[in-house]
Amino acid sequence: MFKFLVLISLFLLPNASLNAQKSLEPAPDFFRTPRDIPVLNLPVSKEIKVADYGGVINDGKNDIEAISNAINAAKLSSSATNPVRVVFEKGTYDLLAANENSHSISVADAKYLELEGNGAEIMLHNPEVGFLSLLRCENVIIRNMFIDYAKLPFTQGKVVATDPSNSTFDLQIDEGFPLLTEAYFSDAPQKWGMLKEETGQLKKGVTNLFPYRGWTQLSGNLFRVNQPNASYINQIEVGDYFVQIARNNGKTIFLSNAGKNITYMNITSYASPAGTYNTFNHYEWNIINCKILPKAGRVQSANADCIHISGGYIGPWVEGCRFEAYSDDAVNMKYASRKILSIQNPTQITVQYSLSLSDSLYFYNPREGKFLGKAAVTSVKNLGSNQYQITLSEPVNITVVGSHQSADHAYTSTQACESFVFRNDTMLNGRRYGMLLQNCYGIIENCLFENVSSCGIKIENGVDWGEGFVARNIKIANNKFVNCGFDKTFLEDEIAASISTRVTKLGSPCNESMQWCGVETADWMGLKDIEISGNYFEFNKAAVNLNNIDGGSINMSRFKHSTNDISIPPNGEYNAVTIKNCINFKNEDVVNSSMKRIKTDEVKFTIQNNILNIQLSDDHYEFQFLEVFDAVGRLIIKRHVISSDIQLNLSDMNHGMFIVNLRGTKGIISKKIIKTS
Repeated sequence: MFKFLVLISLFLLPNASLNAQKSLEPAPDFFRTPRDIPVLNLPVSKEIKVADYGGVINDGKNDIEAISNAINAAKLSSSATNPVRVVFEKGTYDLLAANENSHSISVADAKYLELEGNGAEIMLHNPEVGFLSLLRCENVIIRNMFIDYAKLPFTQGKVVATDPSNSTFDLQIDEGFPLLTEAYFSDAPQKWGMLKEETGQLKKGVTNLFPYRGWTQLSGNLFRVNQPNASYINQIEVGDYFVQIARNNGKTIFLSNAGKNITYMNITSYASPAGTYNTFNHYEWNIINCKILPKAGRVQSANADCIHISGGYIGPWVEGCRFEAYSDDAVNMKYASRKILSIQNPTQITVQYSLSLSDSLYFYNPREGKFLGKAAVTSVKNLGSNQYQITLSEPVNITVVGSHQSADHAYTSTQACESFVFRNDTMLNGRRYGMLLQNCYGIIENCLFENVSSCGIKIENGVDWGEGFVARNIKIANNKFVNCGFDKTFLEDEIAASISTRVTKLGSPCNESMQWCGVETADWMGLKDIEISGNYFEFNKAAVNLNNIDGGSINMSRFKHSTNDISIPPNGEYNAVTIKNCINFKNEDVVNSSMKRIKTDEVKFTIQNNILNIQLSDDHYEFQFLEVFDAVGRLIIKRHVISSDIQLNLSDMNHGMFIVNLRGTKGIISKKIIKTS
């Protein structure tokens, strides 16, 4: 039987001040590609003021041209020996960008620049456009800014009525938030909603995404919102917060492409049309002491991933940051991928997008979950239209090509976002994963994952998206996982846990007529050298569920089953650690540690005149909480147990099936009851 452990753990505090470069510890020595610690200051020789180029704070007028001109002037005179600083005043700069732009300000080929915000507020007025795009920029530091939207890319309000028979609910939008009649809500490429608590945490036990099916304005701030069917409405209760987002992928707060050594420091952002920090094809870049937060009175921040990285030559260094109330993964990192368009012979193929002679490729058959081999690129011929014919150092048995996810796929091993560092960071009240890892060589340590609706850390290749490949050489050390996993997807996933790993293949059947095929666990043990050490888990359902690993270990873990857990294990026990289909993997903690459920025949349940009576024996009078869940897993009653005789009046409850849980130091007991009258 798994016993609760009461432990006191010491963790480095997230968001610790990093005012000096010496505060950063070096990168670990197991990285395949070494990296330096982030550069937090440049030896600036010249300052350029935004005010000198027409930027006036607090006047409500468009400052895009002034900021752009100041940056362009700095570009002309900056160099490695004479870096230049662009200086903002403390106050509000207004950015009124046109819809055809992805970002309000775009900068190309800048080197050795600092953008010093001095606590300035950047106020964006177009909810469909991001803030700053950097292309081929190197050695740039951006710091000390607050970023928000005058017109938010989301809205929020409370549910005031539900109508399952018509698949609708009524939403009263909070004062000061945009109305759903704004065109950008219906025009957005991605538009969906979420149920949230007042803290910004996703509501427990419900679907983590409510599809867009339109709405009708009833009066003023009151809207009737349509859903596909009653199953969605049945998860909604009067008084719930509902957030509707207007998501425009690519319109991130910051975007950096094909650059090197970019540092974002002491920046706080409160909203975004999409993600916040995005990079592609990048070398070192750093996020230090930055925050993504819901502003006071809001339950939402970013509309997508806080950090999204694809194809980095070197991954990010993220330290002392706090990401809160976001609506997709806090962190999503993946290999660069290449679609295989045609096969000339086993050593010559045509792919989409360029490669270089320094690149090497992994090949994967997603239909059967088979690794097809690795080869270096020995020649590249540009065929035009983003098509490149390449020669491989080794023959590869590729059989299916094309743009559908069922085709064999190539992943660039030299663009795997490697040498990444996450230290002293907080991921709080997020939707979906804290981190989704499809990359290699990195460390995650002294971080807090709390109230994340699904896994705190998910390590899994993205075959149904044709995206990132298998993770390798990852160290997860001295982190704290609290109440991770409580949305409907997590509760229904048999391998979901605070940390979950597996290699996937496409579900069957899968053909080109299907947009999504789903995934299944593959046999290939493609995850390499995963080290999990010194972590604390206050877990729901499971702490760690490991699959498909070759090499690594778990040790020095500390476990406590969460009293907030609403999961009900079918086998009658909670597994703290499950390890399947792994080789050369050392479990130095416990194998399949579990907390047994007490048999229901050891406690008497009777119902008479709509009164549920529960009689506890002296042996089992150590229960602390009584919980009642409805048929879809919503917690409807929770109270302290104060005696061995418990009575619960069921008169006000609807007819149907309910789950009654008793929780305590000895374990848990669950009983199904059916109310018929």
